[in-house]
Amino acid sequence: MPLTSILVGGFQWVNLANTVYLRNGVQTDFIDNEESLLEYLVASHLLSPDEKDRLTPESRSQIYRLRDLFRRMLTDITERQLISETDLEKLNDIGKKISLEFHLVREVQDITSKITGKTKGDQIIFEILASFAETFEKAGMDRIRSCSHEECILFFVDVSKGGKRRWCSMESCGNRAKVSNFYSRKKDN
Repeated sequence: MPLTSILVGGFQWVNLANTVYLRNGVQTDFIDNEESLLEYLVASHLLSPDEKDRLTPESRSQIYRLRDLFRRMLTDITERQLISETDLEKLNDIGKKISLEFHLVREVQDITSKITGKTKGDQIIFEILASFAETFEKAGMDRIRSCSHEECILFFVDVSKGGKRRWCSMESCGNRAKVSNFYSRKKDN
């Protein structure tokens, strides 16, 4: 499966959770080694190609822990509309371990703030955690969904105006479902 096929969640934390997917009915881990993790981080714009050597083993380990925690949380959200206090505490514990710097930046006549991690790993984890919070500011728990295709385990955040999105991607799962329905109707006639 090409990497772009799993970057359908709409938010960094959901895309990270989607690095576990089904391939021919078997659960597959896209980031099962350091090289594929770095490829994912570059494709997600969390790391530039020249920064690949700046990610420590501890940061990589934290990213894997975040991914597993987010997958469990997404399942709870889509099945029960619930985030457990225990899972929230685990996210906060991960957040407490990162070091951040606050900067004021002049842009022509405006002054803006910028928060950066002291290390590249801290920056990546901060951006992923910030995307988690941003999801609830922009969408809400009821817009977090799992793909409706029976052979897909990907998640997404429905930010469509109507809120009726059903598929992780229209190009893959939506199209497969439409083709299946077409042949089913044709067979019945």
